[in-house]
Amino acid sequence: RLLRRWERGGVATHLDMRGSTVAPGVRLYGHDYTNGAAFSVPEMGVPTVPADEVSMLVLHQRLAPFRSDADVDLDAIDMQSGGGFDYAVSGHLHDPERPPWDGGEFLYAGSTADLSTNPSPAEPSVWSLTVDDGTVTTRRRRL
Repeated sequence: RLLRRWERGGVATHLDMRGSTVAPGVRLYGHDYTNGAAFSVPEMGVPTVPADEVSMLVLHQRLAPFRSDADVDLDAIDMQSGGGFDYAVSGHLHDPERPPWDGGEFLYAGSTADLSTNPSPAEPSVWSLTVDDGTVTTRRRRL
């Protein structure tokens, strides 16, 4: 409900697999959280991503190859796109991580609030992603 209200107010966009252009040559794609047992990469409707754009995928899932208990394989999604996603972000984990990903850059964003269940949670933070001349720069800002 909050997202719909923000959309009506013009301050938010519900990301989907059609993509949203946020700046010239930069497009964001998104997929809503789906219970792991019900998640299907073919049903996502992943588009072929244009090579001349910086493309970012936003999800809220535990993802392979980063987690052994993952619901979704990010590499399988990226193969559907023609290997085109330059960056992927997930918010499912409450602590930030930036594990390496063969297809591009990846970020588990972590939490903006102190709600981690880990015994030594990271400080709450936000991330800024800047695209300059086709390169994505990632910066973490602690709250």
